[in-house]
Amino acid sequence: MLWAPQRSLCGHCFGHHRLYTTAQGRTNARPSRKFGTMNTLDMTTPIEQLGMGLDRVAVKEMPSYARLLSHVFDFTGWDASRYRGYRTAITYPVPMIYMNWWFKLPEAPA
Repeated sequence: MLWAPQRSLCGHCFGHHRLYTTAQGRTNARPSRKFGTMNTLDMTTPIEQLGMGLDRVAVKEMPSYARLLSHVFDFTGWDASRYRGYRTAITYPVPMIYMNWWFKLPEAPA
């Protein structure tokens, strides 16, 4: 939840290659329900497809971000090259919002 005014908001999501076989997803950012009827504003944000692994996760405003993500994957024992990355960014987002991500799941095996 974003509580104070910000210059930019950047969100990443990683999905295992066997679960998210396509790069079709969407996000939106909405004001918190805590603030009553304000929650009717829907701000759909575009998703940038980063491909597999961590090669394209760098964020200009946070120079150590790629190294941080690499550490997280190493710590968990997960192979980052098996995960597909997605990014969404909003310049001057509205304060008091939260962000949702949706991904279409593959069809269940027969």
